[in-house]
Amino acid sequence: MAITLPSDLRQVKTRLTPALADYLFVENHNADAPLVVSWKQGVEAGTIVYGIAHPDTVKFPDHVLVYVDTERIGKDRSKTVDFYYAAIGVNQDAYNWVYTGYSGSKYKKFTRKYLIKREAITTEVVIPLNTADTVKLDYVLYDTRLTTTGSKELDSVYVMRESTYILIDILQGTTYDGRLKEVYDYQETIVFGDYDLATNNGGLDYTSPLLGSAQPINASWTNVRTGRRGDAEDFTTRSYTTYINHYWPAVLVSYEVDTINGKDDPDTDDDESGLAFLLQDYIVESAYNGATKALITETLYVDEDWSSPPSPDTVHAPMLPTPIQARGTFSSLNIQSCLHDIVTYSEIRGDISKWTNGTYTWNWAATNHLVWPDELVISSVVQPTAKGWTKRTTKVFKPLTTYTP
Repeated sequence: MAITLPSDLRQVKTRLTPALADYLFVENHNADAPLVVSWKQGVEAGTIVYGIAHPDTVKFPDHVLVYVDTERIGKDRSKTVDFYYAAIGVNQDAYNWVYTGYSGSKYKKFTRKYLIKREAITTEVVIPLNTADTVKLDYVLYDTRLTTTGSKELDSVYVMRESTYILIDILQGTTYDGRLKEVYDYQETIVFGDYDLATNNGGLDYTSPLLGSAQPINASWTNVRTGRRGDAEDFTTRSYTTYINHYWPAVLVSYEVDTINGKDDPDTDDDESGLAFLLQDYIVESAYNGATKALITETLYVDEDWSSPPSPDTVHAPMLPTPIQARGTFSSLNIQSCLHDIVTYSEIRGDISKWTNGTYTWNWAATNHLVWPDELVISSVVQPTAKGWTKRTTKVFKPLTTYTP
């Protein structure tokens, strides 16, 4: 049924975009007007929803109903209902961009905001990331997201799509290498997708030697960075002596077991030789944990590509002490964890004992070090630098408190 709008209808217009035809306006209708009555009946029947065309399709061919406010009562006790209509054009790229400069980013950027009808979200053509902007061709799409419009009058029909475009460039600067004590140059950029040295390297200078990294920003973009060595004088190898804390375990210096014969049977007075008891005599040099003389050697590998590190020096096996413990029928042995040679311990139990017969023997293998070595390479670490690679090897020397047989 066609509805004729009253000639004195009050319409208040609000410009939504710079386009002349794109505006939001509100119509103030009497609550008993045919349009309002029809709206109420349609809502109750489920036949009228937001998004229906304005009744005057000649004057407002593109405007649709986006919001109906609650009734309000005036001073004259009349009831009024506000109907909001809006129209958004199709060429929003002509005016919808906001330039934000760097604004907390390393790269220049601007944002486009599009008002899109909710019903069109599933059919809208999605612009792939890294696509050039239609106007600013040197900017590419970095990210896009959907949000509410922030307007109660528009949220029922429209959503806001925010698209961020950035100007990708190669950033250059200098930084400080604390290991080499010098300043070196670097280059940095971002690439779309996964980094690949041959096909997706961001156009950086990859002439070796260099220090490089490729770190994902998210699932779509990767940050790529290279560093160039400085002009300071190179060293090949340098070394210096210092003191570091290091643990030196206890050492078994001497060990002796003497056999003492006992009586045949503890339940008799027979003193004839039978059971044998063991007299233990051992000396253990105490462990040491403290300042230890160390030699630090640093080797610089210049003009070597960062993807091919040199091999570290051979690191000696650490000193691994073990305890010597045994619990027999008539005796026991308990020596603290220490470095030691092969140890054998036997308990002679006699031939006629009512508890057990024969001899039982315990054997302990020698530890990997029998005593403190004169020197020990405890670490060798290879690390990338702006010049290529550095290798840092640490050697410690036996403390003066060690026991000398």
